Amino acid sequence: MRVYVDMDGVLADFDGAMESYLLDKGWETTNRVEWSLSKRIQRIDGSLNTLDEAEHVVNSIMETKGFWEGIQPIQNGTEIIKKWMKLWGKNLDIMIATSAWWTSPYSAYEKVRWIQKYIKGFPLTNIAMTFQKHILKGEIIIDDKPANIMNWEGSDAIIFTQPWNKNIPVSLNIERIIWRADDWSVVDSIVDYLMQKNYREKKEVVSNTV
Repeated sequence: MRVYVDMDGVLADFDGAMESYLLDKGWETTNRVEWSLSKRIQRIDGSLNTLDEAEHVVNSIMETKGFWEGIQPIQNGTEIIKKWMKLWGKNLDIMIATSAWWTSPYSAYEKVRWIQKYIKGFPLTNIAMTFQKHILKGEIIIDDKPANIMNWEGSDAIIFTQPWNKNIPVSLNIERIIWRADDWSVVDSIVDYLMQKNYREKKEVVSNTV
């Protein structure tokens, strides 16, 4: 089985890094409830009259050298990835799927450095840098962006709970099951269940052909 794991908001505490950056600059901060960073910045700074002005501020943060590499891991995420690598081996093809910030000359490089730092031994060939996760082929995706969950064509999508995705319901659709995980212990339990289920189904197919 192949699983795609998102970075920002799932493995890496992107929102926490943004919060720290804004506080260091002396900005009043509010809980992020929308996906759009530009809308959040505009809501914080009333002097920004347009989303274009807010986007310029966001880009200046994203383009800061060291920002991406300095993001802290979300609790237990990297440990569980390392556990899967050891426990499942080649039976679970773990891919980290993320997108580089389009205006930053540091984002892609620092994201790779982050993975090397926190998930030692993770193969670089299993890092997928893409803005279009719906084209990826596999069974499972773990993500916090609603669009990536809703457009996933694999059998199972795990939405990692964040304030901007709480309106996405779980679903038992035959074509795609949507699970919800509030933390990495729940993610681990879901993936373990799916791996065991896949093993039983393969065993049954083999027994029926003998």
